[in-house]
Amino acid sequence: MKLIYRGRKKNDEFIFDYVARIGRSNGYTNIKKFEKSIIDYFEHESEVINNDLNKNAIPRLAMERLFSRNIELDESHRYMHSRRYIWSKVSGKCEKCLREVSYTRFYWRLNSYRYCHVHGDPIFPEGIAENGVINTIPKLLPKDLCESIVKFYEDSDSIQNSVLNEVERFYVDQSIVSSLVFYFSSCGIPEQSANSLREAIWNAKLIGLSASDRIQNIAKLFSYYTGTEVFWLRMITLTERSYLKHTLAIKGHWFSVEGEYWRYCHFLMGTDIKLVEIFTKVSGFRERKEMESVTVAGVIENFSSITDETEKNIKMAIFALRGIKSWVSECQKSEDLFKKKNPHQVYMGNLNRFV
Repeated sequence: MKLIYRGRKKNDEFIFDYVARIGRSNGYTNIKKFEKSIIDYFEHESEVINNDLNKNAIPRLAMERLFSRNIELDESHRYMHSRRYIWSKVSGKCEKCLREVSYTRFYWRLNSYRYCHVHGDPIFPEGIAENGVINTIPKLLPKDLCESIVKFYEDSDSIQNSVLNEVERFYVDQSIVSSLVFYFSSCGIPEQSANSLREAIWNAKLIGLSASDRIQNIAKLFSYYTGTEVFWLRMITLTERSYLKHTLAIKGHWFSVEGEYWRYCHFLMGTDIKLVEIFTKVSGFRERKEMESVTVAGVIENFSSITDETEKNIKMAIFALRGIKSWVSECQKSEDLFKKKNPHQVYMGNLNRFV
């Protein structure tokens, strides 16, 4: 099988869009037929059993064999298998971008990406968004934020991974804020404040910040209403890591970047002396009723507006996490973190030294 056009895949192009571009550039009007042709070629030339491969991987492997070069893996699997509300039903396009270099950019498929960050033109015809053709779910990020994320990472070799992770971080931040408002609405955090809190975390200045910085930012925002930053760091830790019903559990969906948040929460679990004390105390508990005798006064400190229901949820979250090993590396254990006033700064210093 010979192909005249053998262009290379772009960093911001999904593999299936690349396959389609190769097909069209070589005269195929029916992309399905082109895919079948290269799959047949691969099966004929390769000794690999088709059933042993993911069907979505075969076109890429076939192109590698045809072109005798490596075609790097990308994040297209996150489009195929991840949370669909992140993505639009159809891909938009910027005509000016296509005239410059004709290929489909992956971020044109993002639900919240509506205007070209280069030319400022809408990527969907007027009215199509309002008719639900893009997605039955409205865009989740406010105007310009998704476009700002793409612009921030547009020169990165790993633009797909960087952009998608950044978008997901904003969704995780939103889930944390919504969960805290839900659980503490009767404790000095009015539900009507949710919108202002979301607006505060939907800030382009947060682009590029780590999960630890974002968690600290959320804790600081909530401390403006009531409680201390340390208290809200503890509540975020319990909310982010708890999983049982009738506890402080996250109100949202799982994302690929959750591990970043979990690692910092595990760090807090091992460096906050109050959390260390209570987790040590309940580590051998077997039944929930044993938590009735436990006091969480050290964890909630001077937060006087905690309701009985919220206190019970906090206890159950602690019970749910009693068996989790704290994520504190050997380099961190070598320092007396419990006596540090700012364990986050020590954490980032050690991380930078060893990464």
